[in-house]
Amino acid sequence: MNDSDDLTKKSYQGFSALILGGANSGKTACSLVWAKGLARGEFAQKGFTQESGKQEKNAAANLPTYIATYIATAKYSEEDTSLAARIKKHQAERGDDFITLEQPEPLKLVSSLRGCESRVIVVDCLTLFLSALLFREGQERMSEQGDVFSCELEALEAFLHSIAGSDKSVLFVSNEVGLGIVPYTKMGEVFRGFAGILHQRIAACVSVLTLVVAGVPMLIKGSVPNFKEG
Repeated sequence: MNDSDDLTKKSYQGFSALILGGANSGKTACSLVWAKGLARGEFAQKGFTQESGKQEKNAAANLPTYIATYIATAKYSEEDTSLAARIKKHQAERGDDFITLEQPEPLKLVSSLRGCESRVIVVDCLTLFLSALLFREGQERMSEQGDVFSCELEALEAFLHSIAGSDKSVLFVSNEVGLGIVPYTKMGEVFRGFAGILHQRIAACVSVLTLVVAGVPMLIKGSVPNFKEG
């Protein structure tokens, strides 16, 4: 066994990451490669093979806890053709390696994380989670937005602290929106401000922070096992 194999097997426990990037930067693809690597580490720990895992996964009842779960925060709508196309692309990329849980309701994300039986979880993405959280119907005043945001952010932080050293791993994907032009609208300015706070607070809690540029993950914080595609 080489050092990278040993690191993969040891590092899946309590692994947490924030994967940032611009639009179409490859951040989701990065999260899927890492999640598969974490799952493979768990397969090796438990004595399962990839094939035996897939056979178990396809069983009708009681999905095993070592399969990775992909939590999608986007609300699917055929009317939004651009978003629908991205969703279908990501579905194809995941293939049969992930259980998909659609959770477009922002106030239920943390409960979904806590209730997830899989030990490897990908949340894609925090950007859509934040947008749905801030601009919920009937929530117009800035004070209301701030109160709800603070409450959900604290719950996310508590969840991340709770899995430290446990057998769960979670990877958050999000858009880095602070590197572009100054937003033209007040709504865009508010969103960018909250996104910056969200990323800073989550980055402080996770073990790994990376920025994906042109498909290449640039490690900013922590260390990552030598995950490979496949």
